[in-house]
Amino acid sequence: AVSNESGNYILPLVKPGSYMLVAEKPGFRTFQQTGLVLETGTRSRVDITLEVGAVAERIEVVATAPLLQSETSSVGAVVDNRTIINMPLINRRAAQLARLSGFVVQNGTGSNFTMAGGRGDNSMWLIDGANAQNVLLGVQTLSFDPPIESLQEFNVSISNYSAELGRTGGGVVQMTTKSGTNQFHGSAYEYLRNDKLDARTFFAADKAKLRYNLFGASIGGPIKRDKTHFFFNYEGRRTNDEATFIQNVPAPAETRGDFSGNSRLVVRDPEAAGRPPFPGNMIPASRLDPIGTKLAAFYPTPNVAGRGSGDSNFIANQTRSNPVNTYVARIDHMFSDRDRMYGRFLANLGNNIEDPIWPTPGTDPVHRLRFNTYYNASGTWFHHITPVTINEFRMGYDRRTFINRTGGAYSGLNGKLGIKGVDPQFFPLITLTGLAALGNSSNQERLQLPIRTNHFVDHLLMIRGNHSIKTGFEFRYGKNN
Repeated sequence: AVSNESGNYILPLVKPGSYMLVAEKPGFRTFQQTGLVLETGTRSRVDITLEVGAVAERIEVVATAPLLQSETSSVGAVVDNRTIINMPLINRRAAQLARLSGFVVQNGTGSNFTMAGGRGDNSMWLIDGANAQNVLLGVQTLSFDPPIESLQEFNVSISNYSAELGRTGGGVVQMTTKSGTNQFHGSAYEYLRNDKLDARTFFAADKAKLRYNLFGASIGGPIKRDKTHFFFNYEGRRTNDEATFIQNVPAPAETRGDFSGNSRLVVRDPEAAGRPPFPGNMIPASRLDPIGTKLAAFYPTPNVAGRGSGDSNFIANQTRSNPVNTYVARIDHMFSDRDRMYGRFLANLGNNIEDPIWPTPGTDPVHRLRFNTYYNASGTWFHHITPVTINEFRMGYDRRTFINRTGGAYSGLNGKLGIKGVDPQFFPLITLTGLAALGNSSNQERLQLPIRTNHFVDHLLMIRGNHSIKTGFEFRYGKNN
């Protein structure tokens, strides 16, 4: 950069990192300042004073953090890679670090936050400047939470951020992925948890199974030095564990209409005058509904000694597996001093299988299967129209497929039971007061095919004298089938 007649200069669109700034002019000593840290979504100011002398003479300044950031009215906080890596994070994912900001309050679970008193669930998430959330539903749902190994840093902005970061009544979280450098860097890692290291939970009859492995590797470096660089990160997660469920189920005799062993319950004849009790507290077999009899037979046999019917008398550990594969890839390329580009690809492929705990699969209230795939591609092109006029164009595309099925989906149980007027391939939801439900209470099958967003952004920066002017547009198209 060259300063103007007023001494003002600007170095725009610089990637986050640590830098040294050098200023030279014939007849003056060289000025050098080290330790400059440029962060995601922030502006830094360095005032230079050149003293008379030879260029060979040098004044070196070690940078210190200014107490007041005068270049912007934005209020926010940056979390760098060192902090990201060293924090004890659940699943080694970075979005939860937004809570390190004093302006952020957790709202529910996951990436749902209230920022600086703004609307809850209404923040905006960007990865390398491109959309990373569901834009159609009106609430922010982060679609891709990057592995910490692939994240350089992120910025949480909550107040008076620039116009280009609109579309939110909460805050803006800008995440930056790592890029390669002129040196090769790599890593390999694994984190594990195992029930061998755990104690039995208070309510479980024995220790629930837990096999948790989070592993991965990354590599980055030059394809062509000073020209083209790459970065790639793979991460896999394999979770096999058990969850303990305690349920209320009927005694086996009661599933056949025999309540003679239940002193707390009086079964009355709903069709007789005055609704008298059935003799012996037993419903005659001729009065039992055939479909109801088949449904009642799906209840498991109680297995907790000393517990009566419907009194926390069934306990089971449900086996669950959750294999996930995550990919992050990035290429940065400089075509010339006037043109540079980078492209970035994200993918998250996983499913969640929650096994049945009753003898017949698909009949209990916890058997479920989920399938989730997410792809995100983004590219950014920086073009210097003139040394003082720079255009930044970005496009992003993301596509998510989500399928949620209960265990009773495609079981054919409705058809076998003889229930009319419904899809024979599924299983019903039956709720009974005081007893565990038959069937899962969530959607029998929810298909989102696909959830898609197209994102286009263009910024034009014009430096005119002592002023820098930025204008542009943003267009998003969201679709959720």
